[in-house]
Amino acid sequence: MTAHRRLIAGRHEDVTARVARVLGRTGHRADVVTHDRHTEITVETTDEPAAKRLLDLVEEELSPRAWREWPANDTDRAPARAGTVVHQFLEQAGRTPEAVLLTGPEGDVTYAELAGMASTVAGELRDRGVTAGSAVGLLAGRTVAGLAGLWGVLLAGAAYLPLDPTQPPARLAALAADAGVSACLAERAHAGTVPGAIALETVLARHSSGTPAVTTGAQDPAYLIYTSGSTGRPKCVEVTHGNLSTFTDWAIRVYGVHPGTRFPLFTSLAFDLSNTAVFLPALTGGSVALVPGELDHLVLRNMLARSGSTALKLTPTHLDLIGRLGLRAEGYEAVIAGGELLRGDVAHRAQRAFGAGCRIFNEYGPTETTVGCMTRLFDPDRDSEHTSVPIGVPTDNTRIHLLDEAGRFVQPGAVGEIHIAGAQVATGYRGEPELTRDRFVQLADGTRAYRSGDLARLLPSGELESAGRDDEQLKINGYRIEPAEIAHALEQHPAVVHAHAMGVARAATGGKALAAFAVLAEPVEPEELLDHLRQLLPGYQVPSTVLVLPELPTTHNGKIDGHALAALATLAAESSRGAAR
Repeated sequence: MTAHRRLIAGRHEDVTARVARVLGRTGHRADVVTHDRHTEITVETTDEPAAKRLLDLVEEELSPRAWREWPANDTDRAPARAGTVVHQFLEQAGRTPEAVLLTGPEGDVTYAELAGMASTVAGELRDRGVTAGSAVGLLAGRTVAGLAGLWGVLLAGAAYLPLDPTQPPARLAALAADAGVSACLAERAHAGTVPGAIALETVLARHSSGTPAVTTGAQDPAYLIYTSGSTGRPKCVEVTHGNLSTFTDWAIRVYGVHPGTRFPLFTSLAFDLSNTAVFLPALTGGSVALVPGELDHLVLRNMLARSGSTALKLTPTHLDLIGRLGLRAEGYEAVIAGGELLRGDVAHRAQRAFGAGCRIFNEYGPTETTVGCMTRLFDPDRDSEHTSVPIGVPTDNTRIHLLDEAGRFVQPGAVGEIHIAGAQVATGYRGEPELTRDRFVQLADGTRAYRSGDLARLLPSGELESAGRDDEQLKINGYRIEPAEIAHALEQHPAVVHAHAMGVARAATGGKALAAFAVLAEPVEPEELLDHLRQLLPGYQVPSTVLVLPELPTTHNGKIDGHALAALATLAAESSRGAAR
């Protein structure tokens, strides 16, 4: 007799009785062992084909094939471009050396010029001992020097850690230290922020000749990027070259990027939404319009009308602003919305703003799965103004599974947590093995997947529709925010005994706003608490106000009462508006 085993997804109720009922007619018995997120079934027989049939019967009983298999997961596709993005960029620069790659306030920069600047940076880094696999901080804005630094780090074989100059200096220094960077490149204006930073302008002035040999492979890290952390401290995601090139290869094809494509770069390099504009044009002979400054109404108008862009990647919040301002844009071929839920009314206004010839895409993808791992082309005839636009189907070489809390596949139409598998799933969280094990899980069949915390359901159309979150995480202006990180920062103030942060509904837009609440040991003005937060957190994580309470309200079971706090925040906002009038 030989033991034949099968691991079946999830923990199942009455599993022993159900297995016995299935096998009862066959005269066979099975041993059942239930684990955390899968069930192990063992049958003993000398007949291997019979064992497979028996285990198939058991698996169909516990986890029907129709629930496990989704045709859209048939995504295997050979890449159209060989090598990493570094190889591809240098090859493109060799083909079109005099083509303009960067435009903006500093003038035009050709492919050959940017490749030369990147080579200078790479040579400097290698002279300083930076090797393949090293991490290099990049403290720069949307400038020629910033892009030269980015490509230079990659050409040196290292991974870049984008640091946003608008964030508090103490936070930037802490992120660089936490990531273990071996060097940090910074624009001269910010060089004093991170100890020992190398001024990019000084490096670029040396104009070294020759291009270092490319040493990166698919498994090497390409970039590190921080996201908000539920533990109270940000998490450092490590994305490999294989992850990145899988995304760029797919996105170039699906979004139709070509030599005439121009993307505006108007978001921080520390926000992975910007990677679409940074990489896609540079690998295809296209161009990037560098847009300095904060994206206010005037900058947005000028960008749409004067940058010469033909494609755009932005958040639904910015897309909504375009529609509300009544702006019109001509010559755009593709607009990609990502980072937040895309409401139907926003998509319809966007279609009117950009014209019927422009394709509007809804892209979904956590940072841990490399920019975007699902997309859906907006269809004005099918998509209602009163619901969200579906998030669609997986990208090339990516698979999406919907599982319940017990790790079981959910039936079509039911809500499940999105688990993402495939070539875009990141290595994990740098220096956080326990957190990595918690979020990057192994499915019953051995597949490695990222457990996103996002909920979705499968529609009759065969596409996925977003169904919110299974935790308190928020998406505001495309940024992922863990309220626990804000509360943790607030509690570092000596007067704060206890703090809580959460998202509250914003009636005007249907989105959410940040609210924070504090219980104090001694009187402190709310503005002082906000100043404290501004010293520790990036601007997008700082709430508009902090409400001081004698105590945090709780439910009957002792948990913080979010509904009561939301009501207090709404009342305070209404009182503030009334006082302003």
